[in-house]
Amino acid sequence: MSQFNNILLKKEDKVATVTINRPDKMNAMNSPTRKELVSAFTDAANDKEIRAVILTGAGDRAFSAGQDLSESQTFSVDQASPWIKEFGQVYDAIIDMPKPIIARLNGVTVGAGLQIALLCDMRIASENAKVAMTEINVGIPCITGSFLLYHIAGYFQAAELTLTGSVVDAKRAAELGVINRVVPTGELDSTISDLTDNLKEKPPGAMALQKEWLRWFKRDLVEVSKNAEEIHTKAFDSGEPAEMMKKFLEKRGLTKTQKKL
Repeated sequence: MSQFNNILLKKEDKVATVTINRPDKMNAMNSPTRKELVSAFTDAANDKEIRAVILTGAGDRAFSAGQDLSESQTFSVDQASPWIKEFGQVYDAIIDMPKPIIARLNGVTVGAGLQIALLCDMRIASENAKVAMTEINVGIPCITGSFLLYHIAGYFQAAELTLTGSVVDAKRAAELGVINRVVPTGELDSTISDLTDNLKEKPPGAMALQKEWLRWFKRDLVEVSKNAEEIHTKAFDSGEPAEMMKKFLEKRGLTKTQKKL
């Protein structure tokens, strides 16, 4: 198992499992985590022995709570653009993966956490999983998430989820097409194991070509990312994100030394 500080990378029987390993923060992502995710996906992409990749979160509470608000709460206007570019590097690493990626949704999957799950090829969820695009609740517009939801669930569902920030249970998410399959919690790993057994036996050349073709609907993400930089810069310039994130953290009784979502 490769050594990282914020994630785990395990390779076994032709399958690479990438785990966001911040369970005390509900696997929220900060800058070091994003950089390590890029490294792990690049490693798996270049490893000729790997035929399939699983992305998940440590523990049983969350796949990922998205952006670590204890990081972004103090962002200046100048930090918005580099922040979006850093997430863009994670998204590119997922999109460019020549092998199938399964998102193992083992709990709360919100904001940027849901965005990286939507970029994966398949999403298998336990029955206790919940998904949401909660950016609006902390003063941030949801740009990449809106784009992905539009292509997956349609305009009206994308609008409702991103404008209300409402949490949706796994069953409803599956009805919307956001999740491929919902299984009992105790069957999550066996279901994914069966799926990877199928995938890793496929010819790697054909798989890579199929993945290349499936990227077509994500081709406009470059333009989306440019818009995201501009819009998020405007958002942070308004002061709303800092104010709303502070309220969010205070509501949960969290201090700067207890940076937990």
